[in-house]
This record gives sequence, structure tokens and C-alpha cells, in this order.
Amino acid sequence: MHKTSPRIRALPLVLLLGWLLPVGAALAQSGAAPSALEQLQREVSDGQYAAAYALAKSMPDALGDAHFDFLFGVAAINLGRSAEAVLALERHLAQVPGNDRARLELARGYFELGDYVRARQEFEFVLRYNPPAEVRANIQHYLDSMQTRETLANRANARMYLELGYGADSNANVGTYNDSINTPSASGTLVDPTSRAMASNYNWLAGGAKWVRQVSAPFAVFGGFDLDNKLNQDAPQFNVADLSAYSGFSLMSGEMLYRLTMADSVMLVNDIHYRSSPSASAELQYAVGDGLRLNGSLQYAEESYSPDNDFRDATMETLGIGLQQSWNVAWRPSVGLQVSDAREDNLNKRPDLSREIASWRISASVSPSDRLGIYLAYAQQHSGYQAADLVFLTVRNDDLQTLDLVLSYALNHDWVLRADWQASENQSNQGLYAYRRSLGAIKLRYAF
Repeated sequence: MHKTSPRIRALPLVLLLGWLLPVGAALAQSGAAPSALEQLQREVSDGQYAAAYALAKSMPDALGDAHFDFLFGVAAINLGRSAEAVLALERHLAQVPGNDRARLELARGYFELGDYVRARQEFEFVLRYNPPAEVRANIQHYLDSMQTRETLANRANARMYLELGYGADSNANVGTYNDSINTPSASGTLVDPTSRAMASNYNWLAGGAKWVRQVSAPFAVFGGFDLDNKLNQDAPQFNVADLSAYSGFSLMSGEMLYRLTMADSVMLVNDIHYRSSPSASAELQYAVGDGLRLNGSLQYAEESYSPDNDFRDATMETLGIGLQQSWNVAWRPSVGLQVSDAREDNLNKRPDLSREIASWRISASVSPSDRLGIYLAYAQQHSGYQAADLVFLTVRNDDLQTLDLVLSYALNHDWVLRADWQASENQSNQGLYAYRRSLGAIKLRYAF
């Protein structure tokens, strides 16, 4: 939610009292708890909006009373509770259309919700009646701010990017680090050389686009695609390309954000199709306040492999919850925690390839300056398979640990320089799947 500067939000006290006096005169005729309404009017007149809001919330029977709705709307808008304020002020103006103070507060509410079309309509309606100079100046500040935001939003709503990079990978084929692997049929068998870790430098090429259409203040539709290529110089047979496309919609309701996304992705290994994965996901975010945001997600995906690997075809269901806490202080620190539980079910009656996946991830970020960002994350994932492997005759269990570090620096509005580094280790009771890997890269992105 956007915060408005005190200069923009301030309205003349004389004007405020001038609009409140008629309300006070009519209180005796109101059937909705006159003494409570009188107290509510005093709190609003004195600028005690928190107390006024708390009092109004204790008066549910007064909803729909024109005077109550006006006072409730003024208190709510000054506490940043724009959705509640808009509803109350719309009810009030349906009965008292000539209250310009209510119309100004309603315009502010639309502005805070991002509904600039309605906000502009209400502001311009008040301007027709030649309000005092300070009110006209405040309205003009809003109109100027909306024009600026709309210009920036138009640039952000249709963005494309290209990214080039160069890096090093200690394990391009995600091979094992074991010198030998024990199986029931052979003890200490030497690992096939192609299964051993292969180091390689690599070139990185990526690009994509995102498009957002704000249908109304709370409702938006979006779509986009991303493509990346990792080209290994010393192990080209393990070149990997990923292409993903997505579309969906989002809906704001008070402090809640709902998002539904349909996506499809394709992975190529050495320019040969390896796997496709269409998916559908539902997400929600809840802004608790004071920089705290909660989230939850549910995803269903289908994994379809190439004919040589189609015995691995499966479905995947994932449930995730998390939180993000940010502080509006120096360096703008933020920390997050994400926990998820997933189930992969093989479609070819291979329970040895079906598994339960439990994971968690903790992250932290800071911005020492407007240009520089630092991100650090640590994650663990446990995969427990459902039946004994056909070769090892044991039930496979893996534990994967990953550490990520990202440094980004904005050269200007369009160019960003980034350094990525990741270290991971997978421990498995079946030696073939135990590996260690580190990779890092310097990348330059241009967004337009």
C-alpha cells in the first residue's frame, strides 16, 4: 500500500471543522447511539484516528448511518485502511452526495488502492466547485503523483530483458564424488567415468518478458516467458536450456492478495528434449502490518520425460507456507522463511521412483544503498523414496543442503550487474546420488 506524504494528506482544519459541524447538528436526530456518535465525532475532530477507528469498530449496528459512515471513513483513511474507508464513504455519499470532504477522502482512498481513474474523477469533481486554495494545491499534488506513478507503471508493466554471463561449475553433470559404489552384486565397484563429477567453465545467455494488464484497481492479468541457456565449455554434452511460459491473474482484497498461475516449462539437455512440466498454482499473501507478510501456495505439476526416460513420468503436488519481515530502516533489511511439503507420484507403478519431499529455506537481504543489494539464503531438502531401488535393493533417502549468495549493483535504470554463487551437497544412502557442487557467475542484465 502506498504511503502519502503529510503535505499531500493535510487538509485545512477550518475546512474540516466546517464539514463536521453539520454532522454534529444532526447527531441528535440519528437513531444509531447518539452518545457514541458524539464521542466518535470528538475523536475525529481532535485527530485521534486510532481511537476513533477502534470505537467505530465496536459499533457494527451503526453501519449504514450516513453520519457514522462519514466519521468511520475519515478515521479509516487516516490509518491507511483504505478498503474499509472506501466502502464507508461510498455508503455515505450515496445518501449525502453534496459532502465534498467525504468526496475528497474517497478520492484519497481510491488513490491509495491504485484506482487512479476513480480517484481522478472524484478530485476533478471537487475542483469544479472552486474549493479553497490549499485544498486545490493538495488535489494538484495527488494528480501530479498519479501521473508519475502511471508513467512508471506503464514502463514496468511491459518489460523485457536480456542477460549475459560467464561462470565456473565444479560439477556440470551433477556427478558423484565417490570413488566406488557398493551394490548387492558387487562390492567396491569403480564408478563409471561418465558418472563422476565434471568441472567446466560456462557461458550464460538468458532473456524473457513480462506483461501486466491492470483491468481494475484490485484485478490484474499477466503473462510472460523466460529462457536461459547454460553452455559448458568443457562438457558440452551437459548443456542445459530451460524455457518457461506462464499466464494468470491476481486479485487484491483488503490486505489479501490472491494469484492464480498456469505455466509450462521445457528442459533441453544438449539440445534434446529431456522433460516438460505443465503446472497450475494458487498463491495468497497477507500483509499483517509493520513490514510482516505471510504467504501460502498450492501447486500441481505433471512431469513428462523423453521416450528414453518416460518410466520417470510423474505428478507433483506441493504445499508451501512462509513469512517475510522487512524493516523500513537503514539498509532496508529483510528476512524470510519458507517451508514446503511435496509428493511426487510415479505414473508407471514405480514406487521406488515416488517420494515425499520436505524442505525449508531461510533468507536475508540488505540494501546498503539504492544501487547495491545483498542476498543470502540457506536451504535443506529431504527426499524419502517409497520403495526399494531395483539395483541397490534399498530405499533411497537423500538430504540436500544449498547455500546461495547474490550481489547486485544497478549501474543505472536499465543495466544491472550481478554476481551469483551457490554451493550444494547431496548426501544419499546410495552412493551414486551423493554429490557436491559449487558454481558462480558474473552476469549483466539489460531491461527495456
